[in-house]
Amino acid sequence: MRETVGLCLKFHCEHRFCKCSPLTRLKEEMVAEAANDNFPMPTVILEDGKIILALPYQKRLQTSLIALDSGRRGVPTWIADAFNDFDAVGGQILYPDPKNGGRLVPLEIEDDGIDKAFGSIKDDHGSFRYISDWRGRDLKQRGQTRMLLRFQLLAAAFKIAYPCIAQHFAR
Repeated sequence: MRETVGLCLKFHCEHRFCKCSPLTRLKEEMVAEAANDNFPMPTVILEDGKIILALPYQKRLQTSLIALDSGRRGVPTWIADAFNDFDAVGGQILYPDPKNGGRLVPLEIEDDGIDKAFGSIKDDHGSFRYISDWRGRDLKQRGQTRMLLRFQLLAAAFKIAYPCIAQHFAR
């Protein structure tokens, strides 16, 4: 996997996860407070679907994905790595579910969920063409509802790996 250089706006990190990432902080805190049984579970809370699909959010997400400087096949690997590392420390990803009145519910991701979300199972060759097409597109309208899971996965990965960038998506 290609290392990301200078993506973190706050610390200008040259790491896979920036210093302000909950993973980095958690690892440091877990070492410092290993004897504490009341250690809080790390949580990432995604924005409402309407916000994620809004044009300004999409443009910021697209710009950040371009800055990630990873190939179209590297992006799903980066997402999976972020989720696996986050899951390893007991993290959970929550999103407001409109079917439950906006209550926060865990984002359930199956083993092949990233592949399904980006459509690589349909085209049988795992090209993840959507990623390179979307990065090169001039966005002029909000995202489609059927694409929400794709954008949720990208947003969650950025919130885990680069929270100092992801905090600006919804402003």
